[in-house]
Amino acid sequence: MALNGIKVAEFAGLAPAPMCGLMLADYGADVIRIDRAGQQNTGAPRDHLVRGKRSIAIDLKSKEGIEIAKAIVNVSDVLLDPYRPGVLERLGLGPDVFLGSNGSNPDLIYCRLTGFGQTGKYSSFAGHDINYIAASGVVSLFGPAGQPPSFPSNILGDFAGLALPAFANIVLQLYSSKTNTSVPRGKVLDINIVDSVRYLALSSSIVKTMNPRPYGFDQPRGLNMLEGGAPYYRNYATATPDRYMSVGSIEPQFYALLLKGLELDPHALPNRENVKNWSILMDIFERKFRSKPIEHWIKVFTEKYPDACCVPVEDIYSPENIKPIFALGDNDRKPDPSQTILYPGENTTEILKEVLGKSGPVKGTQQYKKSRI
Repeated sequence: MALNGIKVAEFAGLAPAPMCGLMLADYGADVIRIDRAGQQNTGAPRDHLVRGKRSIAIDLKSKEGIEIAKAIVNVSDVLLDPYRPGVLERLGLGPDVFLGSNGSNPDLIYCRLTGFGQTGKYSSFAGHDINYIAASGVVSLFGPAGQPPSFPSNILGDFAGLALPAFANIVLQLYSSKTNTSVPRGKVLDINIVDSVRYLALSSSIVKTMNPRPYGFDQPRGLNMLEGGAPYYRNYATATPDRYMSVGSIEPQFYALLLKGLELDPHALPNRENVKNWSILMDIFERKFRSKPIEHWIKVFTEKYPDACCVPVEDIYSPENIKPIFALGDNDRKPDPSQTILYPGENTTEILKEVLGKSGPVKGTQQYKKSRI
């Protein structure tokens, strides 16, 4: 495993930091989630991104608890900070405590995961995924014309825009310090959603400032080719309720196969290169797809015309899709697929023994007790 031997202290949060910790654990890192004591047995845990992790519950409002948290971080290679700017600093757990010539763990990779970033007009604001991608401007790319912008659940911001960049930066820092002895490993990584999703949208930003026509971005939002405005790049309903086919037949040769699958004569159709014809073609395609059940279209476009770029929209909650997904390319690891719940303090005793060498109850911590459920 690529990250065997790497120790991670993950302060408990929601979505991005837990996902980043899960990815680190999937690649072999030993991830300890630091939960706040007193949060036990208050209902089902909200964090289900717990595969491969352990938990210790600490009273971060007590002097003893802070010292235990420091002890855990001091033996860690990576710290995941999911809080708004200044929270860990006010607890006495900021970067200056650990990094630098006077720090207690100068090799620590201190990774901050925030929505708005450490500075700027929104940095101290509360927010969620929808707010962060709105502030980035990227959400303005999504949604039908003439209506408020839509957003892709919290996948773009929380996960693609924060968890994954944090994971990548951590791994890059570990790699750089290992392959280049002049690069110190200890570093503060400030990763935020606003900057990250802007980076992901770099291509769209560039073509908008160039000649957008060849790239299909010369229309208002929702009317451009890659936004569902083109009849050959959108989803279509079938005769089967709530089942759809995705069409991405941009290239002429793929478009020709799409028409064959739909049993349409290309000579009888208006020219697709003329944007004014898009609504006409869309109506024709909609009626065609609605005329047959999903099974028919799957058969046509998998057996006869697989290069038409036409595949069904799968339900992510279907039984076939709800199965454990582990680190790509890792055939050796066999995580427990049933681990979706990690109660705060579930591993307090064993972690205290590892870090402090103490086996009995320790002030400032809390051990989860199943008998209380």
